[in-house]
Amino acid sequence: VDGEVLRKKGLDDSALELDPSFWEGAEESEWCAVYINLARRQDRREQLLDKLHFTSPRLAKQIRRIDAVDGQQLTLRNRAVSQIVSDDALDRARHARRRGAYTIVHNEGRLLHFDNHLTMGGIACAM
Repeated sequence: VDGEVLRKKGLDDSALELDPSFWEGAEESEWCAVYINLARRQDRREQLLDKLHFTSPRLAKQIRRIDAVDGQQLTLRNRAVSQIVSDDALDRARHARRRGAYTIVHNEGRLLHFDNHLTMGGIACAM
């Protein structure tokens, strides 16, 4: 990748395309750092940038954002999901969803139960 942001075209289309706006305002010979962030979580973006401006202004000038895939916009029937998740893992995720299973159950800091099924957020992170 020549430094351009990978952007999801659509949730039913698994193709990624390069966004030429990634390098706007940067010299070609400059380095950059990237971070992945959900578009709907502006608060997290602002928190990161505020910390960087205070602790590392040089890094703050070189940072570029990649739009994260939002698990709330995916379904287990989505074609893009079925291309990266095995059929077995999808079946376990569907079964867990039907029975209302949580991945992690804890009480006062003690782990009570762990179920290793995939969540939509976990799938989105892999995308």
